[in-house]
Amino acid sequence: MTLAWRGGSISDATLTKIRSFIGNGEGRVAHFYLDSRSLVTVAVGYYCPTAEDATTLSYLNKTTRAPATAAEKKKEWETIQALSPAHTPNSHNAKFYESSTTLVMPDAEITRLFDVKLQEFYADLVDVFSGFDSYPEKAKIALFDMIYNLGEGRNADPARHRKATGLRQFHTLIAACQNHDWVKAAGACRRHGPSDQRNNDTKALFLACAAEDRTALQSAAPKKADQQPQSAVTTASVIPGRDRAPYQHRAPLHHRSISTRLLQIGSRGQDVRAVQRALNRVLAGVSQIETDGVFGAGTAAAVRMAQSRAKIPADGVVGGNTMRILDLVVSQQSGA
Repeated sequence: MTLAWRGGSISDATLTKIRSFIGNGEGRVAHFYLDSRSLVTVAVGYYCPTAEDATTLSYLNKTTRAPATAAEKKKEWETIQALSPAHTPNSHNAKFYESSTTLVMPDAEITRLFDVKLQEFYADLVDVFSGFDSYPEKAKIALFDMIYNLGEGRNADPARHRKATGLRQFHTLIAACQNHDWVKAAGACRRHGPSDQRNNDTKALFLACAAEDRTALQSAAPKKADQQPQSAVTTASVIPGRDRAPYQHRAPLHHRSISTRLLQIGSRGQDVRAVQRALNRVLAGVSQIETDGVFGAGTAAAVRMAQSRAKIPADGVVGGNTMRILDLVVSQQSGA
């Protein structure tokens, strides 16, 4: 199965890793139980709100292995709901409720319900993070785990005295991810409720993304890096909005012309080489990359670093705003 929404996608390989990571944290449960909020739940954290909803799920009788009837499913739901404690949070784990059940959910149905939730949460993640599809695989897994546990939630509404909820209350995390600042994201992803192990595993995924960026930069560095004077990236001439519009410069970058096309991983040509040279000037003393005219992972990492410094969305794609910044910095250094 490939998750797709608004032109984006999650590959089968990544989906398998997402299932495994979340499954380890949530558990796969084949019977109804009450979660920490005393909500009737089954499979991998799948909330079943009413007895009527229970009739739509696939269940087998534990004893006969025959498909459960609608009446049996309703009765099972009502039995578990009746065990709801007077106060929340509920301290019982899923295993506690197994002896009170007579039905079992087939593994295929557990996976189906799991994927239904993943599909819904993928749509939510793309809403919260405009560049989600460009994120490293490990960041996607971490964010899927967080939203699966927290839900998307809502933004704060001061007029109604409402606080932000769910994943949307993690403002620092959201901003860090938008800027591909994975170290900062790792420091802002801790949740109340999940175990320390689950929180630490999620944090480790973000830190791994940061390590991958560093490795990409190091592998892209030339054998003899040019020593250029360090410069400050400026936000002057930046047009608000996403950096996806190509831009025709009035002055060439590093004395080379820049095309009006969008540059990203896979792009090749003299315009890519010019951008790489400009990045080496912008990031002098911090990072240097090979000026080979091939836009690879190292160039993308350098672009994200420059974008983060300029306080624009760090998506690793060179569009109009990024080109304006590189052009301005290089022009200033060249005395233009």
